[in-house]
Parts: sequence; C-alpha cells; structure tokens
Amino acid sequence: MRLKVYKTEPHPDVAGTYNNLGAAWKSKGNYDRAIEFYEKAVNILRELRMTDHPDFEKYKRNLERARNEKLENNK
Repeated sequence: MRLKVYKTEPHPDVAGTYNNLGAAWKSKGNYDRAIEFYEKAVNILRELRMTDHPDFEKYKRNLERARNEKLENNK
C-alpha cells in the first residue's frame, strides 16, 4: 500500500516497507532477495539525506547480517 501511495517518491515509510520485505525473504532463506530489499531501504534514507534517521543504522545492520548469513550458508 505504501508503495502505491508514494509511487516513485522516496519516503522513510517506503524504506521501512522494504526493510520488512527484506526480513521476510531472509526468514525464508532467500538472501539475495533480502539483500536487494535491505539495500533499497538503506538507499532511500541515503537519498533523502536521512542518515541520522533512527532506523538507518538498523537497516544497515540488517543488510550486513543478510550478507554475512549468505556467505555462511554458501560454505
């Protein structure tokens, strides 16, 4: 719904939606899709110059965890 409301406009709520989608894909073990969505979340806040947003560091940590878990599971 948020993606429809904001369409192509970057917005912190859309970043949150992408982060949640990343978490869903990560829970299914699809790290590539999770990383894709986590990157979108991080990039939206960067684009908006909101690196001081309370969730920015959380999104970055989620992205790093997904990348690390992908590496661990590919051993």
